[in-house]
Amino acid sequence: MKQKYLFIYFFVFLTSCLAFSQGTGEYDFKTNLEIFSKLTEKSIEKIENKIIVLGREKVFCLIIEGNEENKDFLYTKFRQKLYNFKIISEPDSASADYIVYLSRTVLNTGYIKIFGSVLKSRKVEREISVLYSCEIKQRNSQDVLYSEMISEKKTDNFLLDNKDAVERGDYSFLKGRLPEMSFFEKAVIPGAVILASAVTIILFFAIRSK
Repeated sequence: MKQKYLFIYFFVFLTSCLAFSQGTGEYDFKTNLEIFSKLTEKSIEKIENKIIVLGREKVFCLIIEGNEENKDFLYTKFRQKLYNFKIISEPDSASADYIVYLSRTVLNTGYIKIFGSVLKSRKVEREISVLYSCEIKQRNSQDVLYSEMISEKKTDNFLLDNKDAVERGDYSFLKGRLPEMSFFEKAVIPGAVILASAVTIILFFAIRSK
């Protein structure tokens, strides 16, 4: 009888842990794209304050240095955020009053570490970074009216099982490289969970047979 109650306690504990680990935060996460969008919009606010002073009626040519993905993403976000301003691209720069030049653009997803419970609720600590240098000049002038290195970062975590959903999107910078797990994390911990499940099943049938 004592063995029977011991099994019941063990079974309830194991199933409760599994249910809790699967249910907590399973659907509560932000994608990398959502975070990049928020950080970029926040960074643009600093530039918006400067170009307001120059005049809403002026034409601003946005020139972005970097790879095609960075240029496409940043240009789209600038146009969306500054929809009340006249923002044009480089081919039309002849009609601009001012040049807004972005260089040293960095959009990066970093996965710092994997941590958490052994029972299917391991989490990934991530750091999303948006960095670029911004200069504003009057067209046909070398005088810099505004210059700043802009940096926005966010660090949080998500369930490891949600990695594919977190990285949804077409840009390659939305994906990061997971840190290498130790042998203990890759083999010993999963093995211990499997062993515990096996012991539970064996105890169940052993008690039933009595």
